[in-house]
Amino acid sequence: GVGALIVLEQNIGLGAYSSNATHINAKFSPQLLVAIFNTHAPLHDGAVIIDQEQHIAFAGCILPLSANINLAEKYGTRHRAALGLSEESDALILIVSEETGVISMAIKGKMHEENENFSVKKKLNELLKKS
Repeated sequence: GVGALIVLEQNIGLGAYSSNATHINAKFSPQLLVAIFNTHAPLHDGAVIIDQEQHIAFAGCILPLSANINLAEKYGTRHRAALGLSEESDALILIVSEETGVISMAIKGKMHEENENFSVKKKLNELLKKS
């Protein structure tokens, strides 16, 4: 029942998406991430941006929605926002579905869903080793 939208900044800065967000600037920790996405927390609906120094830079970020009409109907606003940002930047975006708990990743305008043929963790490690 807990969803999340986590943006990993790469080479293209994401300052433009933080104008209405809450500045956090804290060292990354799983505990802080869980606290932010707690459904009773005020920032849980927006995205979290983790900067290149692995700090949780901003929370409650509003991302641009994709206009992709071919996106499967099972994906909601959180997924459409992740895809939209991946179309505009080189960021890696992780999505946890509030309804199903399934983890997905948006990269370069494409949605990848965790399943028996795709491991988000493996893909993330592969992509981060390249940078």
